[in-house]
Amino acid sequence: MKKVIFGTEPYSVDEKIKELTAGLGDMGIARFPALTEEVFQAAEVYPMFTARQVVIVDMDKLGACEELVKAKIPDFTDFIVVPKSVDKRTSSYKALEKAGCIIECPKLDIPSLKKWIIDMVQEQGGSIGNDVLTDFINYIGYEFDENVSLYTVEVAVKKLCLATAQITMTDVEALVERSVNVKMWELSNILLDQNAPKLYATAQRLLDEKESGIGMLSLLLRTFRLAYKASLYKGMKEADVGKKLGVAAFQYKKATRYAPEQISRSLDLLQSGVNKIKSGLPERVVFPLTLGEVLAVLGGA
Repeated sequence: MKKVIFGTEPYSVDEKIKELTAGLGDMGIARFPALTEEVFQAAEVYPMFTARQVVIVDMDKLGACEELVKAKIPDFTDFIVVPKSVDKRTSSYKALEKAGCIIECPKLDIPSLKKWIIDMVQEQGGSIGNDVLTDFINYIGYEFDENVSLYTVEVAVKKLCLATAQITMTDVEALVERSVNVKMWELSNILLDQNAPKLYATAQRLLDEKESGIGMLSLLLRTFRLAYKASLYKGMKEADVGKKLGVAAFQYKKATRYAPEQISRSLDLLQSGVNKIKSGLPERVVFPLTLGEVLAVLGGA
């Protein structure tokens, strides 16, 4: 068997590997840091202590890889490639997909995530209301932050269940770290809504919380870059644009109501703000000033 397992949810990737290696001890599993000739040779050696073996190969990226496509894997070996990313445009990927070798593990959709959390809370002997559950998911940033995985959620839920039997948002805010990407999404919405007083107050609060000025401007840059790219796909269905960009539409949709020229100018200003902080200018001055310049371009000042 030959499989390529990857995706934006590392927890699901690991669970799939556990499923495929179930029943095998350490003697039946070999793991390699790269796809080399040595790995293919290991796959061809009949296992001494088990009836089958699993060969796992970790990779940074799976691009063009004809040797993997053409490799003849013996029946007694399960050959699993685990890349951090894949290039779906390559003929290698398309051939592996056609052969049924691809297992993609995306992040859970919200209904599935809610069920997953509720089951875990109940296993821990606790309870959580639906409104709190929704607010918790938004707070931790599972949808917004690519660095927040089910592992992150699991740690947070277990911490909450150790502290209380009935989870409230007061508990969440006291015990769980809020995703910086959620903060930036809220900040970008305030900016795009042209709410100047709230914008400057939020900017000051984030700086007081020791958030990085460069980091915050960089995340805002991402929102505007997505909006600019989305503007190039006018006439295309929203779902199809999201697939092209590889993100959910809510992450950039609000910004697309502005003209491409406004978005482009905002990108220039945000990048200039990053460069100014890098050059040594104080972020407490540059960050709010840059936000004000972008606000003016959008027509809010």
